[in-house]
Amino acid sequence: MASPNDRTPYPPELLRRVLSDIANEGIPHDKIADLIGLIPVTIKNWTTRAKVKRGVRMTDEQIDEAVRICLTSGRKAFEAQGTKAMYLDKGFRTLTTKQQEYVAKGFNATDAAPPAHTKAEAAAFAGVLSCVERQLNYLEQTAGSSETIQDVTAAIVAGIGLKQLKAIYIDPPKIDNWKDVKTITDMTREALGMNRKQGDDTPKSRRVDTSILQFNPNQSKPAKGVTLDVDALNEQVI
Repeated sequence: MASPNDRTPYPPELLRRVLSDIANEGIPHDKIADLIGLIPVTIKNWTTRAKVKRGVRMTDEQIDEAVRICLTSGRKAFEAQGTKAMYLDKGFRTLTTKQQEYVAKGFNATDAAPPAHTKAEAAAFAGVLSCVERQLNYLEQTAGSSETIQDVTAAIVAGIGLKQLKAIYIDPPKIDNWKDVKTITDMTREALGMNRKQGDDTPKSRRVDTSILQFNPNQSKPAKGVTLDVDALNEQVI
């Protein structure tokens, strides 16, 4: 989805397709926005400026005029705010692959993206976040009742780490190169316990003492004698 701070205008061919689909096909503006990754209010502004109404059919000439109005009013709005028109500085935005497909085919013929998560995945996602929130609350309580600076520090550091992990879980960083791929792979294997060597989880096998096999009777040393007290041996043990 485009950044709301990016003032570079969309090209007229995209505006034309959007306004035509709303007027002549009756497609809701929010569905178009969701399909091509626009902020819904952006399309709403286009229809308001050009006075385009959903389901009210328009000719090609009327659509062209509506596009001109959108581009002109957008430029004037920027100039009124003291912003130099980006139309002259940067031209138009480069469309994404999905937006290019939409311009070429229209709403009904453009393949919508599959759901980001299945119901099971969404439930698991929510479960992980809930677990993190519970742990963060626990750490806050622990820090408040800690009596030593070591305990307070441990709770704060753990809380910072969990909050950062939660943020990454919600919006993972983009993988840019093979080094990133290796890092993610290693992290995943470590989390799943796949890096443990075989046998680490099994009881250590008993080793056979082979020193007895090296016994040489010709080199044996006589054992030291032990003096026993005969009277003590005959005493009754109570």
